[in-house]
Amino acid sequence: KLKGATWVKNPDPQGSSLTLLHNGAIVPAQPMSNVPNPGDGEQFTLGAVLTAGQPQELFMGELEEVRIWKVARTLEQLQDNLFRRLLDDQESLIACYTFDAEASDRLLDHSFNGHHLPLGESPHRPTFVLSTAPVSDDTPYVRNTLAAVGTTFSGLIHSQPNVQEYGDMQYDGDGNLIGILKRCHAFIKDGGWHLLTGYKVGNLVAEWVGQVQFSPQLIGYIEGAPPIPSENLTRQEDYSQATSVEILQADRTIHTYSVAKDKGFDMSVEAQVSAGLSFSAEAGFGVTTEIADIEASFGVKTAFEHSLGWLEDTSVGSGKKTTKVSRLDLQGHWNGERFVPQNVGFALVQSETADVFALRLKHNDALVSYQMRPNPDIPRDFNILTFPINSLYTRQGTLDGRVGLEADPSSGDSSYFKPIEAYALKDRIRRQEEELKSFFDQFDAGAIGRRQNATHFSQGDLAEGRALEKLPRLEKRNLVNTYVWTANGGLFTESQETLDVMQEKIGGSFSFTGKAGITANVGLSVLGVSAGFSMEAMFGGHLNLTVTKSQDSETSFGLNVNLDGVERDIHQRDEQGRVVLNTQDPLNPVPKAEPGKVDAYRFMSFYLQPDVQHFDDFVDKVIDPVWLNQSNNPNAIALRQAIQAQQTASDRDKSLPWRVLHRVTFISRVLPDVDSPQATPMEQTLVKVNLRSGWQLARRLAPFIQGKVGADVNLAIQEAIALHLPELQPHTREVINYMREYFSIPETL
Repeated sequence: KLKGATWVKNPDPQGSSLTLLHNGAIVPAQPMSNVPNPGDGEQFTLGAVLTAGQPQELFMGELEEVRIWKVARTLEQLQDNLFRRLLDDQESLIACYTFDAEASDRLLDHSFNGHHLPLGESPHRPTFVLSTAPVSDDTPYVRNTLAAVGTTFSGLIHSQPNVQEYGDMQYDGDGNLIGILKRCHAFIKDGGWHLLTGYKVGNLVAEWVGQVQFSPQLIGYIEGAPPIPSENLTRQEDYSQATSVEILQADRTIHTYSVAKDKGFDMSVEAQVSAGLSFSAEAGFGVTTEIADIEASFGVKTAFEHSLGWLEDTSVGSGKKTTKVSRLDLQGHWNGERFVPQNVGFALVQSETADVFALRLKHNDALVSYQMRPNPDIPRDFNILTFPINSLYTRQGTLDGRVGLEADPSSGDSSYFKPIEAYALKDRIRRQEEELKSFFDQFDAGAIGRRQNATHFSQGDLAEGRALEKLPRLEKRNLVNTYVWTANGGLFTESQETLDVMQEKIGGSFSFTGKAGITANVGLSVLGVSAGFSMEAMFGGHLNLTVTKSQDSETSFGLNVNLDGVERDIHQRDEQGRVVLNTQDPLNPVPKAEPGKVDAYRFMSFYLQPDVQHFDDFVDKVIDPVWLNQSNNPNAIALRQAIQAQQTASDRDKSLPWRVLHRVTFISRVLPDVDSPQATPMEQTLVKVNLRSGWQLARRLAPFIQGKVGADVNLAIQEAIALHLPELQPHTREVINYMREYFSIPETL
């Protein structure tokens, strides 16, 4: 009895149909003449049918392999496995017989179930013979010329064959989509080109290994970590994160809802009391005549008002703060003598996400290829692409194309030392700030409401809610920060940060006042004397209701640089590692600095707001062109996609990336000893007067030029040299040029 199989009656009249295939093609089948009787019981027999215990309908021929499955196989699956041993898909296999002479008394089952069959008795006992079936590790047209037996499929070709493997997708018997690795052969025979396809190498399984990004859009880029002198990085093997730069943007939004209600009781009373006299004047000469009536009235009037009120004011609000930080740290490696920083930049992109699958053969887990499939469940989101910076543009580790006292041959003709470009950029940013201030001064806030003279608003704008749209929106303006670093622990920072605030308030109000009351008037006149009284009393209430909602938004934006990891230990050391002291002053010996090391430098870091020109500079100047165009690195491939998309995009859809760059404007190195062949005459003189670097010279002369401008700077330096450093008088012009460059003092017009 077969394990995993049960004999049942199929209600489908076509369900028990038998389909025969010959070499993968369907052939007609003939019905059996001897059908097993129910009394013979359930049986599973190969090559015959047992009727009353005797074999009938004997198979006359050779069997190479028999496979029995739980689920019907598709025609394509049968054709794929026709000329090969079964290597996989054995989960749904009930029995598999390869008819190899492995045992003398039974036929072995190579499935997981072990349905071994006993061999029949003589004279019907089968025998094992040498197989000529085209079953091998390749298509039946191919055979091993050394050991394989020729078959009816074998032939002679007239060219060297070409072999290619490819993937194929098909459905199994359950309707599931599966992957198959197939092989095809191309060759020339009898003057014609032949293509044999369809040989199955094995089933493919997809193994999820990770994700990649594609179709990126460049949002902005940072041209490396802040510049660092690698000649100073010799005391330890790892200076990673010695410098870093970050863009910090914080958005804060608060929504507030408020209701104010004022209700109360109002009362007003007016009362008046009056008194008066009335009389008549008469005249007559025998006849009485009335000349006039005279009335006089006097009184007092008073008024009272009384109001009671109850105020209810409720406010509720919710807020959210979102912080975005783009940061790049210094990285590098130790070359045995010093730490060599990597010349790497940072590109922030928004990209699609694809899942990466490793396609492997199911039967031996061999890797065939990698496949990327876009993930529709993940929207476009932020990603980081690091890239090598063109060393002919800027090279990290050298401030000015030199490492110590020697030129860096790998840095080319360009370096971070671009003071003219730096100060031009700084001046441009300063002018932009002045333009913003001028815009504020010219903004005519008093013109609101004067339709005919309004510069920005009209009454219609305010009534229709268009006023907010006409307000200026100023965000993420250009920034420039200045940093001065010294080896003796000094650090000066001048940084900028923008703050943009927007307030919006919308509301409505309802007001009601009502009064009702009584009035009274009383008058009395007796013998010419009159009196009167009147009163008016009003009672009522009021209700004032105000409902508002407001939104307060605040965006702060800044550029931060960290230089805490720059090596400040620049002292000379002997062979035992001890610090060498300068003994020129025996009473106060100080550590001697190592010539060539940087003891001070100044640089500027710029943030430039989004502009299409920054994309062109990124492609043409910043990124390493060889890496971009030839590398198979996933980041290079993604950036090539971004560039191609930019080239085909319309002006409206082009990327407008922001940009962060650094420019060095001053470098001071420790000068070599006087007797060193590397020292210039001015350097030799500076050493003689105990000034071991340009930075020390600048510190010595700075008090004399403080507050000076124009030609007065030159005169102040000349006087200071004559009085305090007469040894430098032959080098006065060089000192003046150096000081002007250090303090960024323009030349005299």
